[in-house]
Order: sequence, then C-alpha cells, then structure tokens
Amino acid sequence: MSRCLCLLALLCVACDDGGGAPTPPGPEAPEPEVVEPEATLATQLGLTQYSGAIDPVEEARAEGVITYTFDPAQGPVCMRGAPFRASVREADSDDLVIFLQGGGACWSAFCLAVTSAPIGIPGVDVLDPALADNPVRGWNQVYLPYCDGSFFAGDATHADDLNGKGDRTHRGLAHLTGALEVSKAWGATATTPTWTWCLTSSTCAGSCPRTAPSAAPTAISPA
Repeated sequence: MSRCLCLLALLCVACDDGGGAPTPPGPEAPEPEVVEPEATLATQLGLTQYSGAIDPVEEARAEGVITYTFDPAQGPVCMRGAPFRASVREADSDDLVIFLQGGGACWSAFCLAVTSAPIGIPGVDVLDPALADNPVRGWNQVYLPYCDGSFFAGDATHADDLNGKGDRTHRGLAHLTGALEVSKAWGATATTPTWTWCLTSSTCAGSCPRTAPSAAPTAISPA
C-alpha cells in the first residue's frame, strides 16, 4: 500500500510600517546531525560476516542435481580440511525445501562428526522426489551436508589435537551463508524465480527430533 506524506510549510512574513529598520536575520540553523543507522543484531553478533563474500568455485551436474564446491580460502571448509559442497535440485515448482544434514557435534572434551561433504543429494525422506508419501516431493531442494560439527553456526579453529586428529576447523556459519546465497542466486535464474513456500528441515540424533515428512512448511517472503 502506498503511503503519501504531506509536508505543510507555514511561511511567516514580517512587514514593517516603512518607518523602521528591517529586522536583522536570526542566526543560521545548525546543520542536521547525520545519525548512522544502528547495526542489526545479526551484524553485531557477526552472523553476516560472510555475506556477499562467498562464491562457489566448481559446479558439477548429475541426474538433475547441481553440486557447488566452495573455496576454503573464503571460509567454507570441512573440519579436517576437505572442501565444503552444497547441492540443489530444480523442480517445476515455486516452493523450496532447505535441508540441513544432521549428525555429530564437537566441544572441548569430545568430538564426533562427519568430516566430508559428498556430491549430490541423498534420496531419502523429504529429499526423495519419487516417494509417494513425501508431501514436498515436487519441490525445489537445497541440500547442506554437515561436515564440521558446529551446528551450521560455528566460526572458530581449535589447535587442540582432540582425539589425536589435529586441528579442528569449525565453519558452519560460512557453510550456511554460502549455501543460502547460492540458493538465492539459483532461485533468481530457476524456472520459477521466487519461492512461495519454504520448508527448512533437518535430521539429528539425540535431543533433536527427526523431521517427519509431514512437517508443515512456513510461508516466507521471497529472498
């Protein structure tokens, strides 16, 4: 809805009677102070540090899936140095599934996690386009492998040789940022350029329940 802002200016004119000196002008108004907009909470927390700085360096296509490989120098890299990848599958739909692979975690006393990002998209559950019981089988897909043990949020390197396997590089934030920016750019050139519905789904052991195929999507504004 368009909004109209009407500014009414009142002009005050002083008139003398012709017998006195004109009223001297008052002091000049000071220049308005320029106030910089406050940084968003996400920026303050460093969550946007990789935005606009990550581009895939390799693209592979197989069986309707595009896999993007990223440059470790830009941030995305698996925990033990393997390259991070993310994959997309285009469908004749204006809906999108973003799937974050689960499995494992690391902290100072323990680390058990997948350390490589495979090519392609596993054809299971909500990612299986041929599964009759999958309510989102005809949706576009973005798949993020989980290979650094930091819940897609980490941004740290630990030289503690935990488990006798050398340094741990946690770049989950870079992985998430890179994959989402790829999905945004891919969506702009896909058959249907904007998304009507978006379902973010994942699987995880332990305290996180496994996402059922019947999970309800959430409406969002197209990116």
